[in-house]
Amino acid sequence: MQFSTLLISTVALLPSALACLNVNITYTLQTASSESNIYAQFLDNGRVTCYYNQPNPATGAKEVYALNNNPNNVAVVNDTYQQCVAGYWATFQVDLSDTKDKKGNNKIQSYSYLDQHGQAQSYTGISLGSRITTAAAGNNPEIWTWLANPFC
Repeated sequence: MQFSTLLISTVALLPSALACLNVNITYTLQTASSESNIYAQFLDNGRVTCYYNQPNPATGAKEVYALNNNPNNVAVVNDTYQQCVAGYWATFQVDLSDTKDKKGNNKIQSYSYLDQHGQAQSYTGISLGSRITTAAAGNNPEIWTWLANPFC
């Protein structure tokens, strides 16, 4: 019993290498009554490791967003403490300039973490795939979403 408990505890400490990474990036377009917004969440093995929620983002063809390792060793990221939890960092790029889906412009440039030995492990060049567009309706603005789960 003690061995199995130890084994389970050890596996729970291994980040990313054996985990499932889910990424959700959502851009809400501006309307006459509301500002635009970009939201990003990286969910690694059931834990939110990176979080970003920013009104009025720049809208260039290849906007890059760097989510840094939180310097205050914050263990939970949300609207109060954005960026990434201690030991994680990510950079993603999305095309917010055009109504055409430019799939090649939308990617996770890097997703990195410190492993159990304190060594940086990184994944690079992960496609976010095709943009999912939800049309504006009534008072609701148009929404563009990218969903990726490269390691599930």
